[in-house]
Amino acid sequence: MKSIQATYEKNTPKSAAAQRRAHGAVLGGNSRGAAYHAPYPLTIEHGDGARIVDIDGREYLDLINNYTSLVHGHAYPPIVEAARRQVGLGTAWTANNVWQTELAEALIERVGSFDSVRFTNSGTEAGMLALQIARTITGRTNVLMARYGYHGSLMEFEVGSFPGLYDDHAQDRTHLATFNDADDFEAVLAEHGSEIAAVVIEPVMGGGGVVSATPEFLARVRDATHAAGALLVFDEVIAFRLATGGAQALMGVEPD
Repeated sequence: MKSIQATYEKNTPKSAAAQRRAHGAVLGGNSRGAAYHAPYPLTIEHGDGARIVDIDGREYLDLINNYTSLVHGHAYPPIVEAARRQVGLGTAWTANNVWQTELAEALIERVGSFDSVRFTNSGTEAGMLALQIARTITGRTNVLMARYGYHGSLMEFEVGSFPGLYDDHAQDRTHLATFNDADDFEAVLAEHGSEIAAVVIEPVMGGGGVVSATPEFLARVRDATHAAGALLVFDEVIAFRLATGGAQALMGVEPD
């Protein structure tokens, strides 16, 4: 391991310098904790297709693709051209635009569980709004999620993503169960169902180890969630790209 790290440091001196500079201005040295690794992450200069190039000029095959959001690869020419064209027309108005409606209509056509769409700036915001909606509908407060699941930076989700990091008070509104263990989810819902507004789960666990749920597990969780009077929320920030209808279409289980 030491020899691998030594080679990495030898090949990436400019990335090392860029990281030191970032620590002087950016809290924690980066704005994306999931992208950090020791001794320091690469600093990328540009990408093209499936390749990225760091500021030391070294080329890499990108197997992450921004955690699946770049399904067309980096700098895909039709997307670059569409973005360039739109920048020339303006990019933000305090008003409506037709493109969000067109995209929403396309999503509703493709995803069976969608009746309407609300766009957000991040997965954290989407998870927060979904939980707020569930709380409003059910009149309950708590959430059940998979241990080590990842749903953004909201405190209720952070305590599940990083068990043991927060004190007991912070965990009062979050219940945890083991991913792919339907018995465990059913037991928590049987005991605390009257307190739980939503069960939030990833059809494919990302930060917790890139583990796919089984269709049987998701179906049992859905049934137990509904029996408890709670709402089932799928977090498909990553898994949505598994099929045109999302992982929910692939697995045959629809959330609320």
